[in-house]
Amino acid sequence: MAIPKSTLDNFVARVTVSGDCWLWSGALTEKGYGVLTISGKHRVRAHRWAYEQAFGSIPDGMVIDHLCRRRSCVFPGHLNAVTPLQNTIAGEQGGYYFQNALLHTESGRTTWPSCPVDGRIRTERVVAE
Repeated sequence: MAIPKSTLDNFVARVTVSGDCWLWSGALTEKGYGVLTISGKHRVRAHRWAYEQAFGSIPDGMVIDHLCRRRSCVFPGHLNAVTPLQNTIAGEQGGYYFQNALLHTESGRTTWPSCPVDGRIRTERVVAE
């Protein structure tokens, strides 16, 4: 189904590029998530709408995690469908959801992999099928 031009224009008009993120400059919820109004009456979370336009429907039982940890980001490349538990773990760790990502060093110490650019912990993208 094609996106109505008015909805797409409304979305694009409220996006500000900041580094790698597309930050929502429109209305925000109390928790900092963007709110997109469709057809002047239907309100949806902007990041969820962006995810669905890029990847299709959000699978049942899944929520959208911001890999960049910025709730106002609507860049589809930073959005990932995960379980609520995975999202909670990512939020508590201040990083991303880790799936079989533990590394064992020669000294026997267990660590998480980190990005060589900024040192933040990374993992492979987890996408529901």
